[in-house]
Amino acid sequence: MMRLDDVDSLAVWAESGAMALTGRPGQPPLGPPALLVPGLTQLATALVERAAAGGAELELNPMQMLCDRAALAGYGRLGAVSCGGATRLVQAADGWIAVSLAREEDVESVPAWLELGALSEDPWPEVEARAHGQACADLVTRARLLGMPVAPLGQQTRPGDNMTTPVSRTTVSGSARPRPFDEMIVVDLSSLWAGPLCSHILGKLGARVIKVEARNRPDGSRSGSAHFFDLLNGGKEGVAFDFRASRDIEVLRRLLSRADIVIEGSRPRALEQLGIVA
Repeated sequence: MMRLDDVDSLAVWAESGAMALTGRPGQPPLGPPALLVPGLTQLATALVERAAAGGAELELNPMQMLCDRAALAGYGRLGAVSCGGATRLVQAADGWIAVSLAREEDVESVPAWLELGALSEDPWPEVEARAHGQACADLVTRARLLGMPVAPLGQQTRPGDNMTTPVSRTTVSGSARPRPFDEMIVVDLSSLWAGPLCSHILGKLGARVIKVEARNRPDGSRSGSAHFFDLLNGGKEGVAFDFRASRDIEVLRRLLSRADIVIEGSRPRALEQLGIVA
């Protein structure tokens, strides 16, 4: 397997197009974060080798995957704003926080988070104005109470640090033979980019992937680039449920009970409302 110090990170970063997406407009671009490029390269090498051991052929370029969406959508670097615009770095009284308002419920939570009245159509000016006079720790604590994706900049979060999770870790016997991917069923409850990318890779390894969407709220990436959506979700089976209907919830529970792998990126209460324990 490739070693971390075998990778010319700067060259790979530049060639992938990632360098053109980082930094402030009109200023020099940024190089890669420490260990990101070699770490992704090593992971991709391990997956390719695992696929080959199972008789599958897998081509995987993680840096290209990171930049595919930007290339298809025509995104450029926006400095403190993410390429897609849903996440921003916001200055607080004693530092910076990262705030993501990618989901409708995140925007709806802003008034409670910042003790505001009704929001205007663009919530960001009010977010930036209110956050400027408050401490990072206070902003992050209140956001977590509301289930909002807000984090302090420059602070590494370790599992268990001011976080709760309903998931119990399970152990895997070292002597157990790995299951072939083509014998696995993957149920993907996620949306947007990260989760669908994960199930996309599992599908390329041979797994049967079933993508689950809500009838009244389909995957938000459907409203973006159709090419990008197909790139991540082509080849998957798809099913849509009405999560307000008890019959559909029961069918979903039976589907999950058959799955070898379940991918989901929702807030804990979303599953709890369906009577599903992660």
